[in-house]
Amino acid sequence: MKRAVKFAITLAVLVAIAITFSVVWAVLLVLAAITIGISQWKGLPGTAKTLAVTVLALAIVGVIWYMGAAPSHYDPGSAAASRLPGVTRLAGGVPEDHAAADRDPPFDELAQARNAFQGDVFKLRSQANAVDQVLSLRAATDDVVRFRQGLNLELSGLLDAKKAVDDALQRSELTTIEQLKAKQLALETFLKDAERAMKLKRTASEARDYLTQFRLQTIARALEDVSDRKTNLESVLNSYSKQTIDSDMHLTVVQTARLNETANELEREQVVSLSVGRLGVKEIDASELLLDHDPGEIRYDLRVAYGDSISEARQPENPRTIFVRPGVKKITLIRTSVIPAGLKDLPTGLRVWPFRYFLVKWLPLAPIKLRTVLDLSAAKGPASAPYVFEVPSDAPVESIRLPANSFYAASFGFKAPRREGSEDVLEPDRELKPSEFAVRSHIWIELMPDSIVFRNAVVQGKKEYFFPENAVAAITVVVLGAIWAAAI
Repeated sequence: MKRAVKFAITLAVLVAIAITFSVVWAVLLVLAAITIGISQWKGLPGTAKTLAVTVLALAIVGVIWYMGAAPSHYDPGSAAASRLPGVTRLAGGVPEDHAAADRDPPFDELAQARNAFQGDVFKLRSQANAVDQVLSLRAATDDVVRFRQGLNLELSGLLDAKKAVDDALQRSELTTIEQLKAKQLALETFLKDAERAMKLKRTASEARDYLTQFRLQTIARALEDVSDRKTNLESVLNSYSKQTIDSDMHLTVVQTARLNETANELEREQVVSLSVGRLGVKEIDASELLLDHDPGEIRYDLRVAYGDSISEARQPENPRTIFVRPGVKKITLIRTSVIPAGLKDLPTGLRVWPFRYFLVKWLPLAPIKLRTVLDLSAAKGPASAPYVFEVPSDAPVESIRLPANSFYAASFGFKAPRREGSEDVLEPDRELKPSEFAVRSHIWIELMPDSIVFRNAVVQGKKEYFFPENAVAAITVVVLGAIWAAAI
């Protein structure tokens, strides 16, 4: 009976060690006594042998049942899961919002109404932005007209487009700078008040009713006519220079994210780079990068860098008019959006050191335009030519940065972490675009406990063997533990 009690106590201790910290600890303890267990097996009383075999059988059946009944710890397509087939969590299970990452998101009528409202707000802000730019565009158009007249080049399409803008301004009674500024200010004030009002709506019904009311109120305030005519004029101007510019300038857009664990914030960046060859960039209007906002943003800003060093990026004095020095061959615009990371402990009381996780959410931005004034004299073009670059709204997410050695698992496949300074860089093992979040809602990322015991290069490199997430490893621990327990 004493041996049976010792057996039960020892086996319980081994399982507790495996669950709370590491399979390796249990294996080291077992290996030290496995020889004793084998040598003393013949001398054990029948009761102890029967108890040992019974516990082993129950443990194996329990683990097999758990593999089939418990929620999956890893996404089936993740890199960690591909190394550890049949991986399941033995300590506590998976929270509901983890499991939801791999299901279609529930239909949220309130969120749908707020998103539709936000789309309308962006459209109206774009129109207000267009009014602010229309006078400078007309002046630039006059420069192009004079240049093309000097070379006897065709002008009818450009003159027609410019006249359409002038007619639209006349119809809207926006023929002076004062009228334009007043209209823009009134529209912006209206939109700010509307955004505050929408935030107070707590039910889907209230949000839908307010959205209908908002759309009725915008009919008299909208500047769609002027905005559309201006867009057409920009398109005509682009057509004159498109072939020359496309062969000389290249626009690239990537997106990245960084976890600030201390502040519990997720910093998302949209990086727009314009590389130049023979031609020159004189001015950039990046104001549209600041028009579209995630409803959950804490703060956002825009920085600009010249050359290859992004670390020297600074906030521009006026995003509408960013002057570029002659000879600069690369301009990088960085829009940073900060949202709450929402770090949470995994729901388990069985681990001494809790694992934490957060959800990555990424709403696709609306299509935006980067307006520039270019120097095309190197290609025998005008010295000041307006040109509009279309910024892709669904640029890929290139990487997610985490504290060094903190990554444990994710519901999306990532390559092995790559160290840069004091951070680890996770790169998707396939293309990840913001549009994918419309389907999967979010990606969860799980972190190692915040301790040097866990967050070090050795554990990070062999984490799939250090923790009892693998059913095969768990069975091994219980089997060896039972042999040892029966032997003492």
